[in-house]
Amino acid sequence: MSFVVGEQVGGYKITAKVGQGGMATVYRAYHEALDRYVAIKVLHPLYSGDESFLRRFEREARLVARLEHPNIVPIYDFAYHNEHPYLVMRYVEGQTLKERQHRGDFSQSEIRAIVSAIASGLDYAHSQGVLHRDIKPSNILLTPEGGVYITDFGLARMAQAGTSTMSQDMMLGTPQYISPEQARGDVELDGRTDLYSLGIVLYEMVTGRVPFKSDTPYSIIHDHIFTPPPRAAKINATVTPAMEGVLVKALAKNPQDRYATAGALLEEFDQALAGMPPMMGHAPAVAAPPAATPRPGATTNQAMPDQAAATVLSPQTAGSLPPLPTLAADDTPPEGIGPTMLAPLPAPAGTTLAAATTPAGRHRSLLLLGIGIGVVVGIFLVILALLALGRLRQQRQAEPLLNNGPVGQPLNGGPLLPGTLPPNSNALASFVLQPNEFLPPLRQLQRDAAAHPEDLHLQALLALAYLEDGQEAAAQNVVNRVFAGRPDPLLYLQVAQQLMIAEEPALAALVLVTGQQAAPGDQSLLHMLLFARILADAPAGPIENLADELDRAERPGQTTYLLAETYLHYLDGDLEEALATLDEARTGGTYQREIEYLEGLVQWDLGQPARATTVLRRAELNDSPPWLTPYVHRLLEEIGET
Repeated sequence: MSFVVGEQVGGYKITAKVGQGGMATVYRAYHEALDRYVAIKVLHPLYSGDESFLRRFEREARLVARLEHPNIVPIYDFAYHNEHPYLVMRYVEGQTLKERQHRGDFSQSEIRAIVSAIASGLDYAHSQGVLHRDIKPSNILLTPEGGVYITDFGLARMAQAGTSTMSQDMMLGTPQYISPEQARGDVELDGRTDLYSLGIVLYEMVTGRVPFKSDTPYSIIHDHIFTPPPRAAKINATVTPAMEGVLVKALAKNPQDRYATAGALLEEFDQALAGMPPMMGHAPAVAAPPAATPRPGATTNQAMPDQAAATVLSPQTAGSLPPLPTLAADDTPPEGIGPTMLAPLPAPAGTTLAAATTPAGRHRSLLLLGIGIGVVVGIFLVILALLALGRLRQQRQAEPLLNNGPVGQPLNGGPLLPGTLPPNSNALASFVLQPNEFLPPLRQLQRDAAAHPEDLHLQALLALAYLEDGQEAAAQNVVNRVFAGRPDPLLYLQVAQQLMIAEEPALAALVLVTGQQAAPGDQSLLHMLLFARILADAPAGPIENLADELDRAERPGQTTYLLAETYLHYLDGDLEEALATLDEARTGGTYQREIEYLEGLVQWDLGQPARATTVLRRAELNDSPPWLTPYVHRLLEEIGET
């Protein structure tokens, strides 16, 4: 990708690289025709090269570019440079809310101004049918003149089409601020998903920390879906019951239990804010040492865009060092503003560096040395392990294809994998396959899987090989062993969606069956299981059983149940009744892409290829979920070949 300082990109000359985040890199550029600086946001290369994504990128960019609000960073232009899409936005001088949080507590008036601006911008965008999907402090820009801007509107949405090529750990939204419904991968979202994220921002501004923190994104996402947030008053004793009530409602798991609009949230937040202390954001230290100094009021000096901004001490704090900020997992360089960096802080007058010569200092130095050596050794061992794994896989690929002679392993799906799998649920993300992946013979996979039970990719291949051999029970046994003891529905949904993207819906169905045993009645698992079976061309029996379960789990008339009934009518050849059931399902307002896929299937069987193509194109243009997209494309190709 050729975006370098000094290069001419369209009508813009790149003058500096100012930031890089999870989805894009940001450059400052000069637009000579209008004599102004702009921010150029270049989406990362993994989002390029997909025609479907590029179409969606253009559509979303046009939609977001229509937003005109004083608290939203406007988009001026979007185009391509060497086939890489980029956005041109207003260049905003200032700092992010995340950087402001590092400086210390907020005053009531400052919080009120920031929250009022964010709420106004969100309500306007939602009225235009645009969701942000990634509200967080690093996407809120603050100018020295008191301006407040929301940036990156629609960026997560623009990146959505690229998720089929993203790693399992990447997702839309930032884990600390993501809503439960967005974390589950729900397709039908409304403005309340942004209000939940705003609620997290408010919680952090009032208490000084986000409600859910963990070492892994998966654990944080799990908490957003299943765990009530800690009471704010337990984190910061100055939080009043009124403010607690606002935060609890803003962070409700069910969107219907939250505020309907940002304006409604702002109104109650304002009332509760009046009863809070004049300064807020950080609780007093619980176990402060006797000689602890007051929290210093560090300020951030914004330098020119080409320079690094240095953090300096205010005169009032010249006698003490301010504490280093606690960096959250979403702390990425700011996007769309001038660069800021945390520079080393000067030592206060009268201090020395002799602390390291004390016994505690020597112990600390030895500890740091030991940690450094451990890190180096750990990296070395990881490299050796990766090299060994590479040699192992090369050896497997180089071996001649084995016949089905006896190799001392059972063929009936009985006990095969010795030992237990790692307890870390994140490891299960490797139980995935790539589209059209080479499948070794069953006997070879049995032997390799028994020798390497920790290699979950091998276990996925083994389960697929059993399916290919017609041994569904054996395949289910493999899946059950891999996922034994994992109760979290989100884990099964994530793995199943990746398998469906790889066009292995039958294996995805086995994963979801195991998930249903771990979390009976979970609606998202039932819905995904239905479509995994539909896309795997399952016979009527399993669909009927699932429809019965849906009828017991949901009140009659719910969308997923009606989709199951639609497919049963389709299998029976009762196509007109299938269309009528789809019309009833459509009134539910959810799962529209799945409805359009089934309608395309039914219309094609009715001998209406033109109608089928039209509805499938609509499903494609309306952002079909990544796991459904391959099947929409395949059906369109089949219709086009007839």
